[in-house]
Amino acid sequence: MTRPGVQESAVRRGWGDLDVLIAHTKMAKVLHDELDGTPGVRLHVGEPDAHRPESGEAGSYGDGTCGEGTGGDRTRGDGSHGHGAGSEGAPGPADPYRTADVVVGYQFPPGSLAGYPRLRWLHLTGTGTDHLAAAGLPPGVLVTTSARVPVDAVAEYAVAGLLHLLKALPDLGRGSGGAWYRSDALMLGGSTVAVVGAGRIGRAVLRRLAALGARTVAVTRPGRTCPVPGADRTVPSDRLAEVAATADHLVLCLPGGPGTRLLAGERVLAALPPHGTVVNVGRAETLDTRALYAALRAGRLRGAFLDVHDTEPLPADDPAWHVPGLVVSPHRAFAFPDEPAQVAQAFLANLHDLRALRSPRDITLWHPEPRATAPTDDTDSTSRTGERTAQ
Repeated sequence: MTRPGVQESAVRRGWGDLDVLIAHTKMAKVLHDELDGTPGVRLHVGEPDAHRPESGEAGSYGDGTCGEGTGGDRTRGDGSHGHGAGSEGAPGPADPYRTADVVVGYQFPPGSLAGYPRLRWLHLTGTGTDHLAAAGLPPGVLVTTSARVPVDAVAEYAVAGLLHLLKALPDLGRGSGGAWYRSDALMLGGSTVAVVGAGRIGRAVLRRLAALGARTVAVTRPGRTCPVPGADRTVPSDRLAEVAATADHLVLCLPGGPGTRLLAGERVLAALPPHGTVVNVGRAETLDTRALYAALRAGRLRGAFLDVHDTEPLPADDPAWHVPGLVVSPHRAFAFPDEPAQVAQAFLANLHDLRALRSPRDITLWHPEPRATAPTDDTDSTSRTGERTAQ
């Protein structure tokens, strides 16, 4: 684990003059436009897998194009063009991968971060750090995330998914939409919803459910020894099956890791009532999808709404497409129009902290080795499965 002392020493370094590489193709244009003009920042645009230590390709952008060695026009991964020179007009470096002080990106392929000899700070446009060890992130690099940005969007999407199931909305897209004046819709108000994981996203889900009249149970590692504000009850995660037996619905907002893998397993799913539903906006690996599919096929659950999947994008021949009562969402809970702009603002807020010699507000500790204990109770500390290539 990165030692706090290493992070603190990084904060004390100078942050006034920086080469910043934007390595997130889908957000590149907006991020560039939002950050352009920041004093002391020279911007460059590339791709997360374009430079690896063994490649020896100075300026390669991973899409077959190359940056100009003199800092001239550079082809971005999205087909538009950025400039090696930053907003201050200074010449760009010959190879931004080798001279970048800061990298802004989402997910990095194995070995791809080992080729940044000057890297001091990595700002992630998402929440995930679980890929950094394999990517070769050197020790001592400061890591911040954009975990605050998608909280409300994901929470709204989770509640929308639950209402989608309870109000039988999937039926409306099938032919005539069913018999007139009749429905098997259920009420969310008055039902009991167990929210598993109570970090930023889980707490935001709890607030929205309470506003709609649901009784809420927060399921966390410590349980009632550390009550979650806004939840009617807080229960430890080792009692999840017991909670499921008294709940109507289950909403998963968990990170990945050894402590949460298959936490919502066959025993938990079997404890839910026949009218029960499952929503997952956390990590796919926290839910036993085989057990879920079996329960849905057997009619033991009303339905499920999954925004994350074991393989993404989900193959056309994946059995998930044919499971009755299963709504497949293509990993889009995080999305909203201002997301890229807010990611840029999150980066600038952390830069402001660093320049004021404060610990950045979104600093995170990443773990190069698998953790033997359960991680935190939400998706804030590790990425949701799949690409936000997703993001």
